[in-house]
Amino acid sequence: MANPLLKVENLGLSFIKNSPIFNNINFDIQRGEFVGLAGNSGSGKSALAKTILGFTDPEYLSKDAQITFQSQNKPDGTFNLLNDNEVQVVRGKHISLIFQEAKSALNPVYTCGFQAKEVVIKHLKLAKDDALNLVQSKFKEIGLRNGIYESYPFQLSGGEAQRVMFVMASITSPELIIADEPTTSLDSLNENLLIGELKKLNKEKNIAIILISHDYNLLVNNCHRTLFLKDGMLSENLPKQKPINLEGILPPIISDRTILSVQNITCEIPDEYSLSGRNKTTIIKDISFDLKVGQTLGLVGNSGSGKTTLSRCILQLMPHSGSTIFHNHVLEECSPKKLKAIRQRIQIIFQDPLDSLNPRIKIGKAIMEPLVAHHVGNNNRDRMNIVHQLLEDVHLEENILSRYPYQISGGERQRACIARTLALKPELIICDEPVSSLDAHVRNEILDLLMKLKNDNNLTYIFISHDLGLINFVADSVLVLNEGQVIETG
Repeated sequence: MANPLLKVENLGLSFIKNSPIFNNINFDIQRGEFVGLAGNSGSGKSALAKTILGFTDPEYLSKDAQITFQSQNKPDGTFNLLNDNEVQVVRGKHISLIFQEAKSALNPVYTCGFQAKEVVIKHLKLAKDDALNLVQSKFKEIGLRNGIYESYPFQLSGGEAQRVMFVMASITSPELIIADEPTTSLDSLNENLLIGELKKLNKEKNIAIILISHDYNLLVNNCHRTLFLKDGMLSENLPKQKPINLEGILPPIISDRTILSVQNITCEIPDEYSLSGRNKTTIIKDISFDLKVGQTLGLVGNSGSGKTTLSRCILQLMPHSGSTIFHNHVLEECSPKKLKAIRQRIQIIFQDPLDSLNPRIKIGKAIMEPLVAHHVGNNNRDRMNIVHQLLEDVHLEENILSRYPYQISGGERQRACIARTLALKPELIICDEPVSSLDAHVRNEILDLLMKLKNDNNLTYIFISHDLGLINFVADSVLVLNEGQVIETG
């Protein structure tokens, strides 16, 4: 057999002494192979991917670890990926990474087109005009709307940002692409499109793919083989994935009383290069609905259809026209002081957990922060007791309190965000893709928790998802968005 494209030997990773993330990891990736990497939330999948590309400080790695890359584009053929100088040559051109949190990985002060063009100019040495044409054609191929090239990352939906990341990772035709949860923010149509593009690159250009996912079916149906990471060990024995099961949850009690009334909400943003400010792009248009106490409204739609924008308009986080009425309070007319008090009763679980957590604040302080802001508890000891109970509710270990957001997995970050949302015991929770980054076991536990909390406390949910199967389980009624407008209710 030919020398493997990627060879990992004796790899161990430990951020805390005597508490390894994984230990003695050994595997090979052959040229042109499509390999899946699965594992529960917090098992170290993303940490493994980042270590391969040299994003992990060597002091946290085992002393006898070796990671080598056999390139066709180097005279002697071999790169040592634990050598900082050599990995910088490989990164981006020979091996690329599609990050799990696309919006956080993109630079917020540059347009998406500029960032993708920069990759092309640096690695393919093309002229600016040729690089521009190549980037625009790739954006079109992956189904991105017109205007993405000039847009900043914060102006994109989660799914659009993920597809921009895919273009940046694949446009140089590297020898290996590591795709870290590339489909969690995508609806089924765009998920199939992106996976199809990965398979096309694998088949036509012989590019090796490592696809990281907690969706076992996705891996089994598309990969040549799948590795499973559990308890710090790597194997090829993939366990059966549990389906969503909420049979033990009692049916909700829906009141006749309206908790939220959304009336003719329209959100427009000025075009970036319109000097007069008169040219605007409509994100959502003339959306109206009523929500009863105890109801769960499912909000579904393709990536970029306006689901997250609508939720932010309801919370008065984006400028818009129309009215949002919460318990007879018109939120658009409330003073800042009154709006702060109302926000204690309306909370949101944001789609991108890394983007919504302050990178300079440890998880424990982040969960306690809303308790301090709204004067819940007599002192920090009382508040910390609440935090410990919240950790237990979302199945997180207490040692996570002393860690920063970048030191924990995507699934753990999402559960920390859910704990922070629950801290104030709100009446209405907007759940924006709350379980998209969680493995099946934890996803079922969190859904079970959310439904029990709803029944015990008579909560009301707006549940945003592109997963129609999930919405079918949790929602009492559904609102379907397409291109910023409601096209169906039921």
